[in-house]
Amino acid sequence: MSAITLAEREKIILSELKDFQRATTERCFDLFSSGQKRVLVADEVGLGKTLIARGVIAKLANYHKQTGDELFKVLYICSNTSIANQNIRKLKIYDDVTVDGVSDTRLSMQHLKIFEQENDSKIREGYIQLIPLTPATSFNITNSSGLAQERALIFAILRRLDMFSTLKDELEVIFADGINGFYTWAKDWIEQRVIDCDNASNGIYLKTICHDVLSHFDAKLTEELLGLCEAVRNNSYDATVGRRTIRRLRVLFSQISIGRLNPDLVIMDEFQRFRELITASPDSEIGLLTNAFLKSKNTNTLLLSATPYKLYQTLEEAAESGVDEHYQEFLELMRFLFSDENKNMQFEETWSSFSNSLREVTSDFGTLISIKNKAEQAMYSGICRTERLLVGEGGSISDDSKTKAPLDISETDVQSFVVAENLSDTVHIPVEYVKS
Repeated sequence: MSAITLAEREKIILSELKDFQRATTERCFDLFSSGQKRVLVADEVGLGKTLIARGVIAKLANYHKQTGDELFKVLYICSNTSIANQNIRKLKIYDDVTVDGVSDTRLSMQHLKIFEQENDSKIREGYIQLIPLTPATSFNITNSSGLAQERALIFAILRRLDMFSTLKDELEVIFADGINGFYTWAKDWIEQRVIDCDNASNGIYLKTICHDVLSHFDAKLTEELLGLCEAVRNNSYDATVGRRTIRRLRVLFSQISIGRLNPDLVIMDEFQRFRELITASPDSEIGLLTNAFLKSKNTNTLLLSATPYKLYQTLEEAAESGVDEHYQEFLELMRFLFSDENKNMQFEETWSSFSNSLREVTSDFGTLISIKNKAEQAMYSGICRTERLLVGEGGSISDDSKTKAPLDISETDVQSFVVAENLSDTVHIPVEYVKS
């Protein structure tokens, strides 16, 4: 698609948005352009966060095209394949956008797809590529030993390494063990894809991947795999050990794939359902996999969630857990949004000052308002939020707030309210938010 056509498509996409959606889209683009790498859109449910994401894709894709990028990659991370199927096609801004199959999201296999697509002229002409991933199948790798096609691809690569060149039959037994479909379809299908991809890339694919695999192999893994091949020859193969080794190999190939994904934009939809992606330790399995793109200085990340953290916690819940859970989740989110250490420190100081001011309300409301505005501005540098009441007059939001059963208010109710109000004014203590 030409730059002119893409620019025209951006105008069409933005014209289809409601005014507040368009304003949020422009704000996200401005934040990304100014160097803020992570932006949260926290609009209330039903206000079109997916449409805003579509607008952001249109603007960023046009911008990247003008800077000379050959392919604009969007990584769409969603909690499950059902939601991904609903939303991934809504993100297409024109028919030629490439959308990877939601069922084909195995991270350990992405390196093959990446090379296939980089050598596909039709995909390059389409310019925008949408790649869906689901945490359960893409990042929690050690929970299983993989699908038939995953194993077949790992086998197809390993058997081409010099150290395993004479162990093809033994490797085949290991990767076919306990899995349906390896021999009936997966092995031959994957082998042909590998051959076709290598031919299309003039031999670069296998040369590159074999080099990457060798650079990730450690002595322990090599010894483990050679030991399993020896056990197969001696009829003493232990399937439990074999599955453990295959899980390690899946992680290895996933790391190789992530190193080659290089997304321009990551969209994390309803990310509160998989918070572990932003809170994972750098040394954990998930951390090792996600840090490659979530911590990249060259990747913009757009988070979508109406409830990005627990908004309220009762005293009973706090007593049971022993921690201020909703506040902890809030700070975790802000630390992720403001990945720079100095920005984080500044925000936490600003928020701490605001919190202390709320607890120590005095008659100097001017100072309190100033601190509140400063806290709002700090959040605004990484968060966009539109609430339903703010757009209710636009005619597109239905209001079902008509009284169905009126409440009877007694004289005692009014007297109680007045007493509580006077007490609050006397001791300068604000009413708890949940009671206000």
